[in-house]
Amino acid sequence: AKLLLIGDGPLMAELQQSAKNLGVAKQVILLGYRENASRYLPALDVFVMPSRSEGLSIALLEAMAAGLPLMVSDIASIKFVVGSDVRRLILANELSWQNSMLSFLCMEKRALSDLSLLSRCRVYEYFGRDRFRSSYLSLVG
Repeated sequence: AKLLLIGDGPLMAELQQSAKNLGVAKQVILLGYRENASRYLPALDVFVMPSRSEGLSIALLEAMAAGLPLMVSDIASIKFVVGSDVRRLILANELSWQNSMLSFLCMEKRALSDLSLLSRCRVYEYFGRDRFRSSYLSLVG
């Protein structure tokens, strides 16, 4: 398994050092900030978002549209986007995150496919162009 982290921030150097200290530097790919990060989504098996706070995350919507199974933190803004059929975890419980990531690695393709379909259907139903258009027209109409 490989871990791909896209994005940048003040903890980047600490993450690199932690990966080296743990002996997993070859399995951890730290890309940093990337324009059009969504182009990497087809290479992923699972989208993990352990955010402590989040607005309406474009990255999350893109992952859902790409049909990726989701593992996300249990915060209000993310719950609103993903609904109830997604594995949401409390950030303080690192062991549950670790176990959940491992369970995704062991999951059968059919189960992953079902989770992918849930993501894709949810994003298009609640955040798709038709829903946006309808909401916009009722707002200004």
